[in-house]
Amino acid sequence: MKRVLCLAGPLLLAVAGLTEGLSARAEQTPHATVDVDLTRRRAIGGHSVFDRHTWFGVYLSPGFGTTLVTIDGQRKNVDTWIRDEGAMLPSRGTVGFRKYWKNGGYVLFTEDPNRPGFINPAELARYVGTPDRYVRAKQLDPNHKTILSGEGHGEFPDFMCWPKELTHGVNTVSNHAAHAEAVIATFRRIEQAGGLMPKWYEVLNESTVQSNFGWHWDPDAWDKLAEFHNAVAEAMAVAHPEVKVAGPTDAWPYVDGENGQFSAWFSQNKRFIQLSGDKLGAYSFHPYELDFAAKYGKATVYEAQFVTQHVWSKGRLESFVDLWENEHWLRWGDYKPFVISEYGALDWGETNQFNYVKSCNAMLAALMERPDVIDKMSVFILSYAPWNPSYRLTFFTSDDGGRTYHPTPFMNYLRFWKDLAGEYLFASSDNYHVLSRAFLTNDVVYVLLHNNHRDEQRAEVRLSLPPDTEVQQAELKMLFQNHQDLGFQDYAPVASLADIPLPPEATAILRLKLNHAPALPLYFEDNYYGNKVLENITANALEEFAINVTKPLDHALEGGRLHFSLHKNGGFAYNPVEIRINGFRLRNLPDIRHSAG
Repeated sequence: MKRVLCLAGPLLLAVAGLTEGLSARAEQTPHATVDVDLTRRRAIGGHSVFDRHTWFGVYLSPGFGTTLVTIDGQRKNVDTWIRDEGAMLPSRGTVGFRKYWKNGGYVLFTEDPNRPGFINPAELARYVGTPDRYVRAKQLDPNHKTILSGEGHGEFPDFMCWPKELTHGVNTVSNHAAHAEAVIATFRRIEQAGGLMPKWYEVLNESTVQSNFGWHWDPDAWDKLAEFHNAVAEAMAVAHPEVKVAGPTDAWPYVDGENGQFSAWFSQNKRFIQLSGDKLGAYSFHPYELDFAAKYGKATVYEAQFVTQHVWSKGRLESFVDLWENEHWLRWGDYKPFVISEYGALDWGETNQFNYVKSCNAMLAALMERPDVIDKMSVFILSYAPWNPSYRLTFFTSDDGGRTYHPTPFMNYLRFWKDLAGEYLFASSDNYHVLSRAFLTNDVVYVLLHNNHRDEQRAEVRLSLPPDTEVQQAELKMLFQNHQDLGFQDYAPVASLADIPLPPEATAILRLKLNHAPALPLYFEDNYYGNKVLENITANALEEFAINVTKPLDHALEGGRLHFSLHKNGGFAYNPVEIRINGFRLRNLPDIRHSAG
């Protein structure tokens, strides 16, 4: 078996020519060559198989969607429709500790008469959480991976919290032991009911929002946030070690800031890693883009990235994960995975589902080949919203106040992603505007193509095939902008792999049927990290980074890929990058002049 590095070094990185206006932005050719290697399989950090339970989930608690919906004469409940149409399920629920449902209404939890600050244990044992939902979820799919999150919005009993005048009017936990006890009781009830046990527990939904964590504006807010998370993590490590406690579920993780100085990173995220990195099982955050047409008058995400930091899908997301991952390694010497329990777009106006889905697909495609780092992604599209039946950011909506429900265009999202599966293959694109991923399932190859550009791209897919292997059939399906709606084209024959049109910001899956299932060798990939991050590189200077590669004794090292990120406020109107590894200058580096617009 072979071993391929994701990073190699030590390396020297130099940024030169930092003078504005050295050259104009080169026009980008609307063509991409995508190479797919069908002679070997990939094991990325030990992960060789694309796990749909990792990459696909939708919003709301599993087992919540019991309402029946009729489509084309078939009648199923909401969750079953989502499973059957998209081979995925609702993946993220929440739990509050202020009140519980009893006899058709909400009742406040009461204080334990023997232990001030604790919830009455008899009430916790009978009423906390919703274990019945997890029983139904297990019946739908016993292998489904779900996230449970603390509800936020001050949903804690007053007797467990600081006085509100200290915490800006938001109930904020002071008795961490009592809070941890309530969390453990929630999981105990799911276990006792025989339900589907969540894989992750987020201590508090979007704990970086003031309305969820009352210390938000205090100078030591992130120290208190870490203490809050650590208490739950330590208690759950004893009571339910199989559950990974995650945080901080950051709602606004734009670490570079509007001024590009990364002040939020140094004072917040990095501090959290230092204080909680050894306690938590995973880190979590919520990347959301904005509806750029409404906010900035920009027709595409590509154009909007030059006027706002609220763009994840053009490189910021991968850079953020690399930064957080490398910082954790520097502090703790290992790595922690990430849970992305929500991602999507904000302020999209509920008028054009494609505006929403294009951001979701770009973020999903960007991270899809990082199964060793990403534990779970769950898109923020709701199964349905019975408390607001006409809500449109759902798979099912109602026009009659909830008496009946019908599918929305978001159902095309489910149908598009339904069959993607297989073992990881090597795929690469020579155009950074076209993302490519590839997978092999027996005698079927899936090639994912995402156009990350404002203009149409045309892709040529080239295959490296094993001996005696040939393609018998090629089909393509696509999600695209169809006027002011989310268009979906199901699989249709492709005449040639040399010229596949990809409309602006569209996502396509190319399905190739082979004449047999090839037996391919497995190549292993490992990650190695730099000795420092966020270095301020001055003009015409050489900055040295060391990456220590420990050569495995039982495998030969064959090659590597280098992940590096550069940031300059306003982007680069020139291409300043020169990289040398052990004195050898790398060729064919990406042209980053497009970052200036």
